[in-house]
Amino acid sequence: IWTVSQPSNFLGVPLGLRMTIIRSDNRQLMIHSAIPVDDETDALIQELGEVAYLIVPNLEHTRFINEWRQRYPKAELYAPSAAKLEYDFALEENNTPLFQNPDFDYLKIEGMPRLQEFLFFHPQSQTLILTDLAFNLGKEMSLWGRTFLLLNGAYNRFTPTRILRSLIKDKCAFRQSLQQVKQWDFTQIIVAHGSPVTNNAKQTFQHAFQWAL
Repeated sequence: IWTVSQPSNFLGVPLGLRMTIIRSDNRQLMIHSAIPVDDETDALIQELGEVAYLIVPNLEHTRFINEWRQRYPKAELYAPSAAKLEYDFALEENNTPLFQNPDFDYLKIEGMPRLQEFLFFHPQSQTLILTDLAFNLGKEMSLWGRTFLLLNGAYNRFTPTRILRSLIKDKCAFRQSLQQVKQWDFTQIIVAHGSPVTNNAKQTFQHAFQWAL
């Protein structure tokens, strides 16, 4: 499992972007939450294996997927069913090649129809992969960045933002999804925005969502 990070701003806040690459035993690659791809990145990916799956993990992270489709036309595109994309398979379908792949597992976080985020779990490395469910942004921020994150309850810690909480429309369904996440045996968490959690990951996750659990 590998990650590729890139600077990115949202409303002037340096949230950053992180893409995750998972390689199966047959050297097929899953690209999760794509960032812009250039020739250098492409060369590194070619060394790792064959891009087989392109994953759009929620309705927000769709911006760069078309350039990946152009570079890797044989790859299967998976996205939430409500995504305004020409995808090959909806992530909700449970009879797809991705669903049957033993190298990773995934589930939908229910109760947030405007986001429709899917979490992924890589058992071999005990890694939980999420996108916008929680941020983990640190102290290296501009004054505006710190202010924005403080107002959203997400400065310098792993946590969901207040914006994320406002998207929860069915608290019971949301809680049930988190209970399923707790069943996964993960020891680290990769986030799209901020630093990965590499110590006490499960306890950190439970603490961040104790209000919902």
